[in-house]
Amino acid sequence: MRVTSLRVMSIAICALLAASAAQAHPRLMHAEPAPASTVATSPTAIRLIFNMPIEVKFASVRLFSSTGQQVHLSSVTVDPRDTKEVVVAVPSLLTAGDYSVEWRVVGVDTHWKAGRYAFRIEQ
Repeated sequence: MRVTSLRVMSIAICALLAASAAQAHPRLMHAEPAPASTVATSPTAIRLIFNMPIEVKFASVRLFSSTGQQVHLSSVTVDPRDTKEVVVAVPSLLTAGDYSVEWRVVGVDTHWKAGRYAFRIEQ
């Protein structure tokens, strides 16, 4: 019986460690424009919402047209009401077409994560 209890406790500890390791990295939970979406008009901002607070000084967001040309964006900010939300303004109207967003962030736990997704503007 004692061996079974130790086995159960060992499994529980491993499960807890695995769960905390999975939470240890920033993960993109929501984005506007959404990945693989088609929007009717040019977005005024790109919003990325993560599973943990983000360190703004280490965050970057880049936008590329379908030809690979980088689109000028404003500075990256973090919403002061919700530090899980990264916001970057799109200062000029974008033309119809395909775009890709590349992001890189560091969570408050000092782990970094990067990703990329695409969206389309219909106009």
